[in-house]
Amino acid sequence: MTLAQSGALGAAALVAVTALSACAGEQEPGNPVVSTPRASDGTTSLSTAPVPPVSDPLDPEAWVSTPCQALTSEDRAELALAQGRTREKAATSAMSCVWALSGDRTSLVDLSVMTENATGLNAVYEANRDAELLEETKTAGYPAVYADAIDQRDDGGCVLWVGVNDRDVLYIDVSLRYVPEAQDPCGYADRVGEAIVSNLGS
Repeated sequence: MTLAQSGALGAAALVAVTALSACAGEQEPGNPVVSTPRASDGTTSLSTAPVPPVSDPLDPEAWVSTPCQALTSEDRAELALAQGRTREKAATSAMSCVWALSGDRTSLVDLSVMTENATGLNAVYEANRDAELLEETKTAGYPAVYADAIDQRDDGGCVLWVGVNDRDVLYIDVSLRYVPEAQDPCGYADRVGEAIVSNLGS
């Protein structure tokens, strides 16, 4: 899935994350939106410079169509996640994996692999110039950014983008409700991202 495809969701998607169709009564996380930042708490800083080249690139191609393989059963146990389910995002025709937390099936993690973007993570920064949330970070040593049109951290939501090479980006959308992890959704997204990157490099 490309950032251009994600941008095709329309202007409305830039001001609110569009929910996927509900299945079996469960709400799905939003579609990826490649969306001026709110003042941060000082733990991260916004970078206006281009993202430097990834020194140890990883290839996520195998997970484009089978994203649920990105987490092992051991990872899921550590992260308190139930078995994942593959979904096709209607707006982009991309495949994603949705995991529910075992303690609350309304708390969800959504993973998609964004491919074929010539500028990789730089495109995420560019598309999110006017987002409420735009903070750089690192995940397992790889360049990453929290970016979302609406800053949902106080409501248990966080979107993490991880550049695993100079073109491909992991999109991790965390939407937490009745679980302790909802107090720090970006911290939980980091844990998910670290596990995924570790598996990608193994």
